Amino acid sequence: ISLPDTLNYPLFTLDRADVSNNDKIDAYDAALVMQYDLGVISEFPVETSSGGASGGTGGGSPPGGAIMPVIGRINQKNRTISVDDVSVKPGDTFTVRINVDDLKDVLSAEIGLTYNSRLLTVTNINSTDVVKDYVVFYNSSTDWTDREQASKGEIKLSLASWQSNANEGDVLEVTFKVSPQAKYGQAEPINIYKAELNGGIIPVKTRSALVTVQTPLPKAY
Repeated sequence: ISLPDTLNYPLFTLDRADVSNNDKIDAYDAALVMQYDLGVISEFPVETSSGGASGGTGGGSPPGGAIMPVIGRINQKNRTISVDDVSVKPGDTFTVRINVDDLKDVLSAEIGLTYNSRLLTVTNINSTDVVKDYVVFYNSSTDWTDREQASKGEIKLSLASWQSNANEGDVLEVTFKVSPQAKYGQAEPINIYKAELNGGIIPVKTRSALVTVQTPLPKAY
């Protein structure tokens, strides 16, 4: 595909792609583009907010003056994104579930996890029926070709939809393999380092997990 070689061509620039006017390009922009394409909205927040069409204002709440079209007034209660603690043994395979306690008014989500890649290896990632109406993208550092990045132990999840639902529950299931060399009593976090709903408009609390390698019980004689 041949693209015009000119500085005036609107290709991958913040002022063109940031339709939510929150000073970044994220899954919330994708959700708004879906709404626009389906005729649910006729203009973007960047066209109606004080930041103007050239970008966000760089502050305020919600970010950049972004507004929530269609749904109207958002339920501003804190949502919780969490992962439960788990106890394992060396060589075990186990699954953790990323839970969102309320998806009402949620058009998009971006969630990031980190973990100790010397202890854990990702073997499988699946989205659940809770987010079946969303477009879901995810990857882990084990998929990345850059070896330095791949060694960090990271999972990224983005989801977007033109409409929200009132579901709640597990949105992603991640299966890990525990290193056979894991030390008994070792405890490492699966840390939620990023949790944004609707580009940061909806407030979020997080609860990360702790993976503990069980100490074997003494043998009975």
